Amino acid sequence: MPTAFPIAAEVDGVLDAWRAHALDIVLKVMSIVMLPLLISVMTGHLVSVPRFLSIPFLLTYLPLLLAAVRTRWSLHRRAGILLSTLAIFGVVQLGMTQLTGSGRITLLALPLVATILVGTRTGWLMAACSIAIFAGVSVLIHGFGLHSWISLQAPLPVVRYETWILQGIRLAAALLPLMLLLTRFQILQRQSLIAERMALRRLEQESADRKRLEYEIARISEAERRRLGADLHDGPCQYLTATLLNCSAMEHQWMAAGLAVSPELLAIRQALEEAIGMVHDVARGLCPEDIATDTLIPALQRMCREVGSRHQIECSLQVDHNLVLTNNNQALHLFYIAGEAVANAVKHAHCTRITIRLGHENGCVLLEVRDNGCRPALTAAAAEPGLGSRIMAYRAGLIGGELQVESSGNTGTCVTCRISQPAPKP
Repeated sequence: MPTAFPIAAEVDGVLDAWRAHALDIVLKVMSIVMLPLLISVMTGHLVSVPRFLSIPFLLTYLPLLLAAVRTRWSLHRRAGILLSTLAIFGVVQLGMTQLTGSGRITLLALPLVATILVGTRTGWLMAACSIAIFAGVSVLIHGFGLHSWISLQAPLPVVRYETWILQGIRLAAALLPLMLLLTRFQILQRQSLIAERMALRRLEQESADRKRLEYEIARISEAERRRLGADLHDGPCQYLTATLLNCSAMEHQWMAAGLAVSPELLAIRQALEEAIGMVHDVARGLCPEDIATDTLIPALQRMCREVGSRHQIECSLQVDHNLVLTNNNQALHLFYIAGEAVANAVKHAHCTRITIRLGHENGCVLLEVRDNGCRPALTAAAAEPGLGSRIMAYRAGLIGGELQVESSGNTGTCVTCRISQPAPKP
């Protein structure tokens, strides 16, 4: 089961990456927007400020521009420059216009920006800084006449100290609920991301466990099939062969004695030969020769010859010259899928030609079994597919493949299994 600590660290990394990207955008936008204002301040056009403020303005802009360019700097370093710039602008705006300008809006935005771009701790720290800046500027204006030093024009009348206190309370009353809501939202967002990733990891783990279990079941099933095939070959098949030899011996004895062989004995001998063939076929189906990457093509060729000799159906194999198989388990299941598809075509399609193709297509190993028969349309995704289709789809899933069955009525059926695997270099 996944633990919360590594996933929490992973979620924090994702959030930090998003914050770094958002901070990069904010820094670039601010550096571009403030450039015309800097030019106006330095040249004295459009905006007139005291000369002793133009140099600090330039010294404030240069770190902001540097932070926008140096993307390899740490998140906290670049964010610190941005927040310091906003704090300085808040001080200047309050000092210039007191309560009539946008200084309070800047101080309100400062902790919100810090919470979004850095985190809740930095956001609450900036909230305390905003309130401290507001209180400090009011003291500087009333005690030292700050507004008269940095005013653009004639100094504005000093706002009463009581008004500053009232506006400070309103600023705190507006800021604190916003910070609480934003902090709670970020906590819930982080918890939701952690829970989502934990659920995804559990699902991936369960899927991997199910795949391993299916593989183990398939391995045990294959071993059981081989055991049953060997038991049939070594037990009933040998017993029937011995009975057939007894019948042959009786025929020779009767012929040596000059007696005619009875039709019943001949019928018994023929039935025994057919029974031996059927049991032998079942045993070979349960316990085929060892299928590996180097024996798959010869095994498919033998399958084609047996279909042609037993059912008088033209069956051919096409193999791409650049085909390279490296997984014996894939080769085994591809052989079984091809055998099931061919058996279905022989039994149900009423076809005269079957083509097996094995090769590469679009970076995948491709097995295709196509016939020219006529049968009802059938798809692998049907609500109730046949047993053969389900077995083939199951085997395809065990080797990481995808099965597709297409039937177009009178033009035949095509069974396709694709396994994702890079094609070999030419």
